[in-house]
Amino acid sequence: MSFIRLAHDYGIDSLKEECGELLGQKVNDDNMLFMLDIVDKYNIQRLNSACGFYLAEHFYDMLQATPERLYSLKVSTWAEMLKSDHLQIR
Repeated sequence: MSFIRLAHDYGIDSLKEECGELLGQKVNDDNMLFMLDIVDKYNIQRLNSACGFYLAEHFYDMLQATPERLYSLKVSTWAEMLKSDHLQIR
């Protein structure tokens, strides 16, 4: 997070995106909303894509368990999720 803040403050978008790429590998049910807050605060596209991909893979389970999480998503996250070939709805 320190690198992301510094990269954001100094306008080093490539470092910010690389950090987002690394964080995107750690997305799970417990931290997804936190990761999306980071996306919103720092505008990290790679992390947004990773969150969208994760949501696509786990959409049905999340819809059943915590639908309010899905209702609060931003349009850009929905767009990333819908781009994924892994979106499955039963």
